[in-house]
Amino acid sequence: MNPPEPVRAQAVPVFDLASALANETAALRRWLGKLAGRAHAEDLAQDALARAWSYRASRDEAQPFGPWLRRIAFRVFLDHRARQKARRAASELSAEPSAPPPREEEAAEARSELERRLAELEPHERDVLLRFHQSGESIEAIARSLGRPTGTIKSWLHRARAKLVARAERTR
Repeated sequence: MNPPEPVRAQAVPVFDLASALANETAALRRWLGKLAGRAHAEDLAQDALARAWSYRASRDEAQPFGPWLRRIAFRVFLDHRARQKARRAASELSAEPSAPPPREEEAAEARSELERRLAELEPHERDVLLRFHQSGESIEAIARSLGRPTGTIKSWLHRARAKLVARAERTR
């Protein structure tokens, strides 16, 4: 009589992200080509694949891979569209004739008025506003350095801008 065979645990399939990304690349390029145009599809696909790779630790294995990757690609597309819009706005501003330079006393008065309005903001709103507009930091970089979600930083930035505009309208 032979001893019973030991029960072997079934091997749990290991998800190979690199292979899955390689398999989805062509479909992702086609999909992004429909969204952004064929000229931008390759660059956007590469950005989406790189972002997916960097987010690999946060991926929920229980969720399907394709929709997760397309959500990332769609965010890349939205970021691309926002950058294009900002570039168009900047080029339109540079195409407009510039106003005559303000006199020194007007500039000093405007600067002191701005400093007064900035001082009236909450400290965290002022910090985010200055870091974004004066220092040119990205929202993501500010969020990382403050240990806050990007949505919170966006809210603070929006509120700070709205308060500045509201105070400017009251003084008119």
